[in-house]
Amino acid sequence: MKPLALWLIALTALPMAVSAEPSAAERLGTVSFSVSCSPASRVPFSRGAREMLADMPLESGQSQEALIEYEQALTLSPNRFNGLFHAGLAAEAVGDKVKAKNYYEALLKSTDNGAHSARPEFDHVKAFISSTALALQ
Repeated sequence: MKPLALWLIALTALPMAVSAEPSAAERLGTVSFSVSCSPASRVPFSRGAREMLADMPLESGQSQEALIEYEQALTLSPNRFNGLFHAGLAAEAVGDKVKAKNYYEALLKSTDNGAHSARPEFDHVKAFISSTALALQ
């Protein structure tokens, strides 16, 4: 999914004030509106929305910001597959192999080592863990 689409979905978790004011654009057949959202009006993100908020910086190469957001998401809802996997990816991207390995090991532990799944993410996780194990020998 594109980062803009994810951002728009994440915004649906926030209370917003939408105002449509008559304007020249409306008279020409287009509609304009403004959306305001203040920190005081914020409500806790849903589990998926918090992860989507973290997906945006990860997709745009801002891995440190993404890692911070995934860590916050995991404090709110620990052991979620997407949160653990993407936190591991973000940790890898910033060069923190120990943290990445910890997230991947938690993912494997919470999913019985992926024994009942054919998700391709498990291939990456298992390859990373085995490569870090070899590097430590």
